[in-house]
Amino acid sequence: MRGIATPQVLDSYHTERHAAGAHVLANTQAQVHLGEAGPGPLVDLLTRVATHPGGNRAFAETITGLDTRYETHPVGTHPWLGRLVPNLALSTSAGDTDVATLLATGRWLLLDLSGKHDLREVAVGWSDRVDIVDATCPDQSELRAILLRPDGHTAWLSTAGPDGLHEALQHWHGPANVAAAV
Repeated sequence: MRGIATPQVLDSYHTERHAAGAHVLANTQAQVHLGEAGPGPLVDLLTRVATHPGGNRAFAETITGLDTRYETHPVGTHPWLGRLVPNLALSTSAGDTDVATLLATGRWLLLDLSGKHDLREVAVGWSDRVDIVDATCPDQSELRAILLRPDGHTAWLSTAGPDGLHEALQHWHGPANVAAAV
């Protein structure tokens, strides 16, 4: 809308949204078929699976779309990558907050949980497109930083250092703004 999205981000729209729409349609059709099936072995099996805590969670995540996982750049192995981040409790210099509150601006968010300045130095050229917030997260002390899309999905995550952050920002936002870096 502002002419700042990279071509690869614009090209990813169909792949992401078409897959999400197909997923919603398949879930809806399955629920309709289950409702029409009436009592029987399939309904009995799914009922037994749903009463198990793991099965219940899997069903709930599938039906609500919380199981959605988008591609990330660079690719990583952390289970949160591409997925909706939990609503973490955070402490900032402005006081206690959480991820949902910080995402209310509708902008990308880089949570710097490291207490250092190297992440900010890497990201400053994108500060016109990405909010950079220094915070602590006592419940997830192994996390160093998280780059979040406006929809709350994790685009990049670090438990070690800034490796990959530049690549992620470049992929999603194009070149750094030299004026923003000054």
